[in-house]
Amino acid sequence: MLDDIPVIDDIRATVNWLRLRGIPSVICTLAWRRLGEVLAERYGFVGSSGPV
Repeated sequence: MLDDIPVIDDIRATVNWLRLRGIPSVICTLAWRRLGEVLAERYGFVGSSGPV
């Protein structure tokens, strides 16, 4: 269901670039917490936050 959600181009590459330089990335969303968790896992964020 979330496969076609619009995201910023090259988000995975950007998160990885930051990680390699010691900069952790966390995604915060106004959508459901579960969506944040899915996107964090999909794109390599170290964590997520969103409403329950």
